[in-house]
Amino acid sequence: MIVGQVKPESITGKKISEISQRKEYTVFLEVGTLYGLGSTKCFLNSLLERDDDSKLISIESKKEFYDYAKNYWEDAINKGKLDLRHGSLISFDDLPEDYRTDSGHTKHTYDYNQDIKNSSTISIDEKIDVLMLDGGHFSTQLEWELFKDEIKIGIIDDVSASKTRMIYKEILDDSQWVVEKMPDRDLIIAKRK
Repeated sequence: MIVGQVKPESITGKKISEISQRKEYTVFLEVGTLYGLGSTKCFLNSLLERDDDSKLISIESKKEFYDYAKNYWEDAINKGKLDLRHGSLISFDDLPEDYRTDSGHTKHTYDYNQDIKNSSTISIDEKIDVLMLDGGHFSTQLEWELFKDEIKIGIIDDVSASKTRMIYKEILDDSQWVVEKMPDRDLIIAKRK
């Protein structure tokens, strides 16, 4: 049985659901859908209860994960609450050459980069209120740069990992953010003041 990394009943899952209920946030962007059973589910459980134009845009570069999520969330897609996209916000050519993961992988040896290489590059035209970054090691910093100036809330997973350490430090050093570290995950929720 496939389960999500963020459980809806967890502290983090409840916090994501709570944010998704708030009417001042209408467009949510999640990078890294996986199977759509973790944070995706937490977002959609609340968004499906809202009678407005709110929606989750969720991006997954691995075709197998995308297909599973598409099938699982067909009803949410049909209701316009989920805009599930296969691809990447960052092209393979734009991924950094000099970065290494904590385990020593390079741009050319990291598995998920092959998915990015073989998928289309996606652009987002909507103004994003809430951004969740839980994607690949090589694209996360660049994805943050795309949206950090417009978002009201940033949810950053794996803040102890090399892919997000600099984002976490940037947020902590910037007085415009109020940061909440989740006690049950290596994840922060940063709200713009």
